[in-house]
Amino acid sequence: MRALGRRHGDGGGEPGTVFWSPRADRFQAAMILAPENPLRVAALAVYLGMLALGDALGSLIPPGIDVTFLWPNRINLNGARLGAVELDVPRGITPATTPDWLVLSFDLAITGGPEATADSIDVNVTNLVDEGCGEVTSGALLEALARHALTWSNRWHDDGFAPLRPAWIARVEAAQEPIDEQFGGGRFVDLDAFGDLRAEADGAARTVKLLDALGCLDDE
Repeated sequence: MRALGRRHGDGGGEPGTVFWSPRADRFQAAMILAPENPLRVAALAVYLGMLALGDALGSLIPPGIDVTFLWPNRINLNGARLGAVELDVPRGITPATTPDWLVLSFDLAITGGPEATADSIDVNVTNLVDEGCGEVTSGALLEALARHALTWSNRWHDDGFAPLRPAWIARVEAAQEPIDEQFGGGRFVDLDAFGDLRAEADGAARTVKLLDALGCLDDE
């Protein structure tokens, strides 16, 4: 999805434009944004995207199915990985520069995941069908995502990161999962004003920058 996002951004797509793929097995979409702040702040959009996708799923799936998050960008369903939200930015951008565009890319499994094979089932990965959400279509999810993204975007515009932060943290704390080992492991403690992770492992506190974790500054 990163290539998809950069292609739409570099191609001069209009802000607010949403692209999606009508695949039956996966929900994939990309949303172009026009940031007004340096990337260090604008990158908080990934939390907006996760909250919008979490609320969109919650409005469509049956009651009793938990939608939770794992830092920095993973969406879980009943404790297993369903998908993720990625942030795509222009190449060569720095955290102190205001990008010409940002793209939020959404990807989640409807009927299967890339890790699933005929001979092996990864219990840490799931999809909507296996969780009893087979009636959720890509089209319905896209409509719900656009609606909830607008709501969270308006809140962010009016009140900054303050209302997004506790709403996002609530879904992380509900997951009760450790931090991924690639980010040092340990337990989630908090997010700072820039969305950077505050974690603790073996009694030692540390901070992991959101932009580093997302890898959106890599030019590879």
